[in-house]
Amino acid sequence: MKNGAIVANGRQPSSLENFLAAYAASVPEESLSALSDLERQVYDLWTGASGTPMSLEKVAQRWGVHRERIQKIEARILRRLHAAPQHSMGA
Repeated sequence: MKNGAIVANGRQPSSLENFLAAYAASVPEESLSALSDLERQVYDLWTGASGTPMSLEKVAQRWGVHRERIQKIEARILRRLHAAPQHSMGA
């Protein structure tokens, strides 16, 4: 999703959605290869890498789990990406 693009429901994307889109675009594929299949699916949904970003709550609802479970996966994703030497967002 590009900054300023219209999201699926016709509204302007939020600043968080814009940030997540920029973040997803900045993460090299090599860094993403460190994620498990589950983590990659959550990452793609959460950041909008494969479409419109979804809130953690929406991801949880989609999979029928508690939001806290997705938050734990999100935290693990961020730790792994932060530890990956190739990631340069904000550097």
